[in-house]
Amino acid sequence: MNQPGGTCFSLFLWGIWLRRNAWVFEKKNVLEIDLIKKVVNVVGCYKVNSDAAFFLDGYVGLGGVMRDHTGDVMATTNLKQKGNGNVDVAEALAARHAVSIALEAGLDTSWKLTA
Repeated sequence: MNQPGGTCFSLFLWGIWLRRNAWVFEKKNVLEIDLIKKVVNVVGCYKVNSDAAFFLDGYVGLGGVMRDHTGDVMATTNLKQKGNGNVDVAEALAARHAVSIALEAGLDTSWKLTA
């Protein structure tokens, strides 16, 4: 699999198999979130966090942090623009802005977005 995300997808499937084996053979329940965290921590994957904040003057702040598999910050961004007061729209704009900055920074191998 040499497509973007192929490595993470393969490891995710492997994680599902390990989770199943833990349940069948050890009666141990492995949470899905723990599985996802392990997959994200693979070399070559990036995590993109984004958020939005509202200001009293009608503006909205959009921000993002891009980290590699070790947690090191690879890029950050922030932007202040006129907002409309809709939280869902602001969060979507923050995610779009963070992803565009991640791509501009060359972090296009494989990534996970969290808001």
